Amino acid sequence: QIQVMPVYNLQFTSANQKMKEFVDNDTLGPIYQARRRHGHREYTKNGFDAHRVMNDPNWPWKDGHAEGRRSLYHAGSHAVYWMLWMFGMPKVVVSLGGTRLEGMPEEDNNVAAFRYANGMLVTLHSSETETAAPLATELYGHKGALIQMRGDGPSTWADQGEAGTLMYYDETSRQWTPIPEISRQFQPEGSSPNDRFFDALAAGTQTPITMYDGRRCMKVLAAAEKAGREKRQVEIEEIE
Repeated sequence: QIQVMPVYNLQFTSANQKMKEFVDNDTLGPIYQARRRHGHREYTKNGFDAHRVMNDPNWPWKDGHAEGRRSLYHAGSHAVYWMLWMFGMPKVVVSLGGTRLEGMPEEDNNVAAFRYANGMLVTLHSSETETAAPLATELYGHKGALIQMRGDGPSTWADQGEAGTLMYYDETSRQWTPIPEISRQFQPEGSSPNDRFFDALAAGTQTPITMYDGRRCMKVLAAAEKAGREKRQVEIEEIE
């Protein structure tokens, strides 16, 4: 048996696993809106110089299209997989992308908005020009909210007090409280997808992420790309 596992690391961190627990347990009630930002600092370390970016020996750029260097596919693939793992398959998507670094052959920033059958909206921001964006994830439901913090928060009258890595807002108490023992690291110890892959091989079990998960992710990405290219709302099922 051949095992193939896409390297989607967001599934294995404590913050994302706690968010998934909140969603699965309906702690927030019906979720009406979710937002996630995911990006890379590849341009920053090369001084926002297109020639340096494309010729970085530690990050070789050969064929941007073939390598999926468009932000929607490069950073956005992680955010889309996170969305599918968290909520399942959406129904429709609209997408806008653009190139903000002159001389780059591919889109380097994208915003895609997805609507689910129940009306929930998910907005995914992906970027290759990240500098110091502070907020990663927001989930808003009828009973409360959950946000992954890096020093900032959404507009709200409710004082967040001492902000933790993951903050929970309970509509009943109308208070924000930090969820304890959530690492501030992007990939804490024990959350490496590579380790999970080799652990599954050694145990002779199915990998936690499969090539079929990757295929579903590509279907959604292809729908978002089509929406941006054709400047219209695209049904996910339009993609074969």
